[in-house]
Amino acid sequence: MPRRTNPFQKLSASIMAVFYEPEYEVVESILMRNEKTGTIRELDIKITHRQNPQNKILVECRDHKRKQDVIWLDGLEGKARRLGFPKIIAISSSGFTKPALAEAVDRGIEALHLKEAKERDWRKWLFGLNKFGVQTKFYPVIRRVSFGVPPQYIKKVPRPIDLSRVILLDLNKKSKCPLPAYIEGLQKDPKIANLLSPMNENDAINHYDYKMPCDPGIGFAIEPDTTFIPLTEVIFHIDFIRADYSVPLKHMEIGGNRIMIGESIILGRPTKLVLHEMPGQLKVMLEQEVK
Repeated sequence: MPRRTNPFQKLSASIMAVFYEPEYEVVESILMRNEKTGTIRELDIKITHRQNPQNKILVECRDHKRKQDVIWLDGLEGKARRLGFPKIIAISSSGFTKPALAEAVDRGIEALHLKEAKERDWRKWLFGLNKFGVQTKFYPVIRRVSFGVPPQYIKKVPRPIDLSRVILLDLNKKSKCPLPAYIEGLQKDPKIANLLSPMNENDAINHYDYKMPCDPGIGFAIEPDTTFIPLTEVIFHIDFIRADYSVPLKHMEIGGNRIMIGESIILGRPTKLVLHEMPGQLKVMLEQEVK
């Protein structure tokens, strides 16, 4: 049986995730077998406690024009009982009839009306934001290294060079450093990031050649050979990603909770931003499609 989904169900799953993660796992559109009958049922959303799998919640969603009635709750209660769910959450885009709300309270079903907040209301929220900035930090990545040597040493430099075997030498300070360790430190040096950041094109992999002149007495050797080869310069070929975004937000209300939703393409992938306003704080979840 193919799994079915829709935008309202996906939105509901994202909101449940910001409520329940990381203590619980939230999975949308999942197939589950009735152990007694063998019948396979599709669940809109399943929420499972990571430490106690028996603590699980069935979440069903309906994006209908009419308010949902008791008949839908009857079906949800039977489905949950047969599949072993102790708790049910029913999410409707149109709300519930008064009898359905009374039945939900009596049966212990959490009935939630997911609706868009009116502008005059959400502007009074503690975090009544129109947009939310997302800045993803990446260290520069050194993809390749080139060595500048005096002309008389060019033929002594092997091609290609195994960078893992290169040792940088400073005869003046009588010190040495494996090139991989030097590269690791350089990639994490904030001075390099600060130097390159202003030149970065946003949402792209930017390529740079960072040239480092060398004083006399600076050189390298290639293990196991200990021959000293002087350096005039070292060129680090660097890839650096800049990812700064301003994501417009839609304001939602569900069960007394204030939610802000934004969608954007971040680093080439569809990304959803979910913000949950709680007393004095804002919980932020970034959800990205992975294929």
